[in-house]
Amino acid sequence: MSRKLARKTVSVLDDMAARREGTAPAMPEGAGTLPGIRQSAAPVAQIGIDMIADNPHQPRTRFEAEPLEALAASIARHGLLEPIGVKRLDDGRYQLAYGERRLRACRSLGHDTIPCVILKPEVPEDEITVLENILREDLDPFEEADAFATLLDRRGYTQAELAKLVGRNASDMSKSLSLRRLPDPIREEYPRYKPARYKLHEIAALKEEEAQLQAWSALKAAAEAPEKPNAPARAARPAPAEDVPSALPRRVAAKIHQAQEVLLALRDAPKPLWDSDVERLRAIRDAIDGILEKAEEEAGSVRP
Repeated sequence: MSRKLARKTVSVLDDMAARREGTAPAMPEGAGTLPGIRQSAAPVAQIGIDMIADNPHQPRTRFEAEPLEALAASIARHGLLEPIGVKRLDDGRYQLAYGERRLRACRSLGHDTIPCVILKPEVPEDEITVLENILREDLDPFEEADAFATLLDRRGYTQAELAKLVGRNASDMSKSLSLRRLPDPIREEYPRYKPARYKLHEIAALKEEEAQLQAWSALKAAAEAPEKPNAPARAARPAPAEDVPSALPRRVAAKIHQAQEVLLALRDAPKPLWDSDVERLRAIRDAIDGILEKAEEEAGSVRP
């Protein structure tokens, strides 16, 4: 990848991150762009949904109904908090570059228009699509591996170059791409079980397909095993991160949401802890206590 293209890609991603985290300065009234978009960012406009063509480079292959419904409900209550990305076509229409879930949700709500970032012609939409999905953690492990492989093939990157572009280390990139070697039954059954990525990486590290399938069968059997009668009831999962209003930047709120899920799972199914684990959890508890105490003090100071 050329340095010039890399700078353009990073610039686009910086604009995405700034809008997502609410750090971009607002534009003056009448400036022709939506509030929260930096002057250096691509222009934003309300575009008719019927004028937007599908994205041929979309790495997502599955769009589950329940998360889409939750996203649509959030948009109905709070509005669309982040525009989608499109590029102009020669016939006057637009091609979707990223944000298909948001577009589908707005379509389901019957919206006529949707706010769009209009990308410059030279921006590689296939690359931006993959990067934006990765930033939002929208791809499952197999979709992500396929997307990486596509960029390696189409753009001619090395694995090291691609890893640097998406903020991964070389080892993580190699493990992700290794999933493409797994047999089709594992890929097809993944949506039902959705094991942790590291478990898929462990299976992919096995050299023989038969061993991979045996390991997958063992994983499925463990997932389907009934819980012990005395096992504590699992707490209800928190609402999807996109569906929870927060005063915090979206990325921070999403990370807190993920941490909440991990801690609830650890509470319900305790694991042996090392001293370092106990020390880290205590530090987290102290940090949470400090944050809540400060919030309570500030809330008390504004009461009449």
